[in-house]
Amino acid sequence: MTTIGFGEIIPQSQIAKSLSIFSGIVGQFYLTIIMALIIGKLLNSMLKN
Repeated sequence: MTTIGFGEIIPQSQIAKSLSIFSGIVGQFYLTIIMALIIGKLLNSMLKN
């Protein structure tokens, strides 16, 4: 999960809000892809043994 602001620090302009949302979405996909690659390699090595 991600937040758009931190306490009283929030994006004010529309472009800042859009960039914050985009950054959150890209970050989630990045984390998902990295974890999938790590788990895939781990499972492949376990199945070979």
